[in-house]
Amino acid sequence: MEKDSKPVGEHIEHQDDKGSDPHHYTSTGAEVCESAYAGYSRAQVLRVFWKSTLFCALAVWAGLSDGYEYVVTVSIVSNQGFINQFGTVDASGTAAIPAVYMSLWGGLLASTQLIGQLVAGWLSDATGRKGTMYTFTVFCIVGVSLECAATEWKLWLAAKTLMGVALGMVQVSITTYVSEVAPAQIRGALLSGYSLAFALGQFASAIALQIIQTSAQPLKWRRAVYSQWVFIGIWMIIMVILPESPWYWAGKQNVAQAKASLRRLYGNIPGYDVDREYAVMEKEIAHSKAIHAEGKLPRFAEIFKGVNLRRTLASMMPIMLQQLCGVPIFFSYLTYLFQMAGIKDPFQSTVIMYVILLVGITISFWTTELVGRRPVLLWGCVLMVLANIGLGITGSVKTTDGALRGSLAMSCIWVFVYSMSAAPLGWISAAETATPYLKSLTTGFAIGCYSALNLIFQFCVPLMLAKDGADWGVKAAYLFAGLAILGGIGIYFLTPETAGRTYSELDELFESGISPRKFAQTKTSAQMTGTKDSERVSSVV
Repeated sequence: MEKDSKPVGEHIEHQDDKGSDPHHYTSTGAEVCESAYAGYSRAQVLRVFWKSTLFCALAVWAGLSDGYEYVVTVSIVSNQGFINQFGTVDASGTAAIPAVYMSLWGGLLASTQLIGQLVAGWLSDATGRKGTMYTFTVFCIVGVSLECAATEWKLWLAAKTLMGVALGMVQVSITTYVSEVAPAQIRGALLSGYSLAFALGQFASAIALQIIQTSAQPLKWRRAVYSQWVFIGIWMIIMVILPESPWYWAGKQNVAQAKASLRRLYGNIPGYDVDREYAVMEKEIAHSKAIHAEGKLPRFAEIFKGVNLRRTLASMMPIMLQQLCGVPIFFSYLTYLFQMAGIKDPFQSTVIMYVILLVGITISFWTTELVGRRPVLLWGCVLMVLANIGLGITGSVKTTDGALRGSLAMSCIWVFVYSMSAAPLGWISAAETATPYLKSLTTGFAIGCYSALNLIFQFCVPLMLAKDGADWGVKAAYLFAGLAILGGIGIYFLTPETAGRTYSELDELFESGISPRKFAQTKTSAQMTGTKDSERVSSVV
């Protein structure tokens, strides 16, 4: 048998007494039941599922506010007006932001973001994906209001506390929602949309700060904060329009609401059989619940048991790679990094970086589906290791114009590679790898692990870079080269290829014990029985 047609295992057929079409079962006992559209090509899916694709595109708008707030928090501290407002004045009359303020602002934002992610996993199951959306919107409104009104550092700290919780909830609820609503054939591309929105928010923040810095009133730093109301206002309209995820209602066994959501998302498709598509979801959830019942553990504990532990680890590694490969340097402290490197206009360099980021993420819409998640992650990891080493070398030699140009070149290379690999694929893997029954909990935990690393680096990286600390400067990139190697090893052994797989296929592959390295080459029961057959459905559209 050829390598690309290796089967999972023998499937079982069952025929009822009336001699109707046989039912097929996987080697793990689950009935093979796929959507009538599981065999559609990507082009067919885009034509037929345009409405649900549009809902996914609208949902990721929330990522704009996420990215904007993330950059404003660390970049606005360079604005002299902000320094005058929140800094302390030394004996010479010079105002400066105390290091303890910086550490508390960044550290508390990261720690409350972690809390928001863990809470969102539970809240999404308890109140629905939209219930979590309404909750983080309230936190955003109050948090931005405090940012607008803050006149002393403690009030700014309170704002960061609320915004951290909101950002964590955004990341979990939106990626979970998109992973459940998007068709499997283009799920990766639509989840990449969150990464694109996040980057657009970062880009908008960099532009806003640059405009303020070069305006006739460069001390009016609050204008950057006021801009967030645009994102929040548009999001509030979108939030009302979005239908609840049918997977949430199916998990609650609310058949009427689940079918109503299916009709809103897919009811425009001629011949769409709501009963058939709901049955697919129902059987998938029933199978997951049966496995859960065997364990007799609290639901959250299930993500650390057996096959679910494998899926949790697979979800964690790509999103954690974002931190391990150098994000704490290249983005969180990008402006600071270029100031130390001697670049005369660090804000302009930052804008250039985000343009590169946006181009790379846009390209990833195709590479994540056509090339696959796993190869893009692994090769991206290799190239980012080399870029980190290159950046470290530029900081290890005498500071010259050539060394500064080399530093900028290595940074640009790193950002471009990152934008096509870890940036989108971290969110994709965190959201799509878990079984639907435990999806929000697993996604919340995986993204929470990313934030736990972020919290550590929020405290450590400033000490690495500062001249009154370790004074590593850009040589800190050596550390992240080593950490990226460790992340790449974890992905190689733990993270499988998931492109184009339905959730029932992923269930079968994980439960059958297939090595993550062999997911792409293995044929599932749905493929072997023709349940997922592109030729069979190609004439439908």
